[in-house]
Amino acid sequence: MEIDKSKVFVSTRAFCNNNLAGVLELCQKQGISNLELGSNLRFVNKNISDLMYFKNCFKGKLLIHNYFPSPQKAFVINLASSDKGILKKSKQHCLRAIKLCAKLKVPFYSVHSGFCFEAAPNNLGKKLTRLPRISLAEAEDIFVNSLRELSHLSASYGVEILIENNVVTLGNTINSKNLLMLGVSSEDLLRILKKAGADNISILLDIAHLKVSANSLGFSPVSFIKDIKRHVRALHLSDNDGKNDQHLSFSDKSWFVPFLGNFKGKYLIIECDNLQIKDIFKCRDVICGALQ
Repeated sequence: MEIDKSKVFVSTRAFCNNNLAGVLELCQKQGISNLELGSNLRFVNKNISDLMYFKNCFKGKLLIHNYFPSPQKAFVINLASSDKGILKKSKQHCLRAIKLCAKLKVPFYSVHSGFCFEAAPNNLGKKLTRLPRISLAEAEDIFVNSLRELSHLSASYGVEILIENNVVTLGNTINSKNLLMLGVSSEDLLRILKKAGADNISILLDIAHLKVSANSLGFSPVSFIKDIKRHVRALHLSDNDGKNDQHLSFSDKSWFVPFLGNFKGKYLIIECDNLQIKDIFKCRDVICGALQ
């Protein structure tokens, strides 16, 4: 049975190259036509013509995620920030990405769910419990208002918004609870979607985030998938040790592979770090095998 590979994508994180022109050239050489543009890439205006060539001449398909196009000065995108300056910059960045999606005919823009804390880029991936923060409820209200505003704007461009489930490591729990991140549990995500009340907002399910968060907070990742399945538009796929988000490669033995058959017709994105081309193809074969 022939498998439809049109929605199996590779994140730019998977390439041992953070130069967009180099990644596009490699994709064309290797016959990789579905590419998610991620935060590992340095963005310059020339990239637009490169991307248009990739789409029009190579017939490539693109997705845009979170920090792409990268801001000139790095900052932590936080659509739940209580800092008005950071919140404004975050919304402006997302709107810029949404406009780029419209220009490149990308169906959706995906962004991380908000944070309760205020962080600098070098804080991410470390212990976050000592950073200044607001309550989950206050952060969620700000995040929902941001989503309402952006969903209204994105609808005028014909672009959907996907919110990604956050990752909570054991070291970033407080008294065994999550007090730092929005969109971690299925209940969180469903509540946010209901409050936002917009038809053009769905979920980007990051399987690796789910594995770590479920392990840290003691909930069932299988129940999580069942709860949100109908709201999922795309998945980020990688593996880890259950303790940290390591962006490791995966195989047909990885825990989530049996569940991929539930997501036929969704966008399935290989988001592993620094793979060899042969390993990218192995991951793609695993996905296609799971969809049979």
